[in-house]
Amino acid sequence: MKKMLHCIVLTCLCMNGFSQDPATLQDKHRPQFHFSPRAHWMNDPNGLVYNNGVWHLFFQYFPGKSVWGPMHWGHATSTDLVNWQEQDIALYPDKLGWIFSGSAVMDFQNTSGLGLNGKPPMVAIFTHHNDSLEKLKQNNHQYQSLAYSN
Repeated sequence: MKKMLHCIVLTCLCMNGFSQDPATLQDKHRPQFHFSPRAHWMNDPNGLVYNNGVWHLFFQYFPGKSVWGPMHWGHATSTDLVNWQEQDIALYPDKLGWIFSGSAVMDFQNTSGLGLNGKPPMVAIFTHHNDSLEKLKQNNHQYQSLAYSN
């Protein structure tokens, strides 16, 4: 059953290219087969989460330019894994650093204790990257962080 679900999800992800906005299909440098944001730098996917009929895709994103820079987590949603709606940025860099790779899950049993009023939280664990400390050759420029939404 698990293998069948993975095959279905993979097939749906592969079909994403057929639902792109016609204007973006004309851009020879834009991925035609996978999700991509309307503009700017996109990097690693960092969590595909399903909740209440909606898939949530998180990805590294730099909204300022089309080159690598201070990473955020972008967010897109879909009900069919083919047609995607770009959402507001999910995680922004802060005083702890840029937002690097990680993953997200729905804590349906509220094992984290972060849920409120019976509503399960979405929990993300990711790497904070402090560029200033890295430039100073510090060993502690990356560390794990947790964010949640309920």
